[in-house]
Parts: sequence; structure tokens; C-alpha cells
Amino acid sequence: MKTLIIYASLRGGKIEKFAHIIGKEIGAEIVPYYKAKTEKVIEADILGFGFNVYKGGINSDFLNFIKNLPYQKKKVFIFWLPKSFFTFFLKRRVKKMKNLLNKKGFNEIKELECKDCGFFNKKDMNEKDIEDAKYFAKKLIYGG
Repeated sequence: MKTLIIYASLRGGKIEKFAHIIGKEIGAEIVPYYKAKTEKVIEADILGFGFNVYKGGINSDFLNFIKNLPYQKKKVFIFWLPKSFFTFFLKRRVKKMKNLLNKKGFNEIKELECKDCGFFNKKDMNEKDIEDAKYFAKKLIYGG
């Protein structure tokens, strides 16, 4: 199965790091959204999207990229970093992202919230973050 991970990472690059950890575990191609080609998205069997939820929203260019993708039935997973204390608003933004993905035909959405190394935790990823990402990747492959 061909897997493609597309991400939007802010300064610091934590989402990019998560993308590479997950991608290595499942043998995925990894690309930032601004370099992603529609043909690659169409060719992939499974898509992963990584993003930050920052200041109450998700990168608008990243959202426009997704809005411009053609409708297609694919399995999808998302992973995201919270960048605020306001969990209620974060969850609403993530739900909005899931709804957008569903409208594009993407289904079976699996989700990983990378909360231990979010914006207010200035530290880099720790072993728990890395193990959580690897476990998430293995669940994608083996189910669960």
C-alpha cells in the first residue's frame, strides 16, 4: 500500500518530526503541503495529514490545499499539535478539519493528538512522544 504524509509545520518543526517518525514506521513518502502534487495524492492508497492548531485555527494555506484536492475515497489519518490552552476551541477546529476531509471523500479517519510537546511545552519531543507516534503508526498498519 502506498502511503503519503502531507504536513503543515510551524517554526520549531515538531509536526514535521512527527511526520518523519510515523512515515519511517509505515514506509510513507513525506512532503510539506506546499510541495505536494495532486498526482501523488491520487496515487496514494492512504493519506496522512499533520498540522498545528494555532491561535484558534489551522494554517489557511494548508486548508486551501485540502479544499482543492479532488474528491476521492481514501483512508486517512491526521496528527496534530495543540497550540493553545483552550481545548474546546482546538477540538472544534479539528472536527472542522475532519468534516472537510469527509466532504472530500476521505474516510476511516484515525487521529493522534501530539499533546505532550505542544506549543506551551517548549521542550522538544521526548521518548514518550516518539513512542506514541510509533504506536500510532503501528496501529495504522495492523489495525486497532
